[in-house]
Amino acid sequence: FLSPMEVSFLCGRRMIPPSGLQGGGDGQTGRNAIRHIDKTIRELLGRIQFECEAGEAVIIQTPSGGGYG
Repeated sequence: FLSPMEVSFLCGRRMIPPSGLQGGGDGQTGRNAIRHIDKTIRELLGRIQFECEAGEAVIIQTPSGGGYG
């Protein structure tokens, strides 16, 4: 971020993976994190509101789909 900001996440599939169909395997859960100015990374919940400082970044990894067959 270039300036302080308030951030909100409303994400699903962060704790329970997407189900597969017709015997296909489950997918992978997603992930949210914040990278602080000192380069430390802190994991975040899927539903959260917080403030970021200038120079910080958020990391969003979307969940994969479940398998089929």
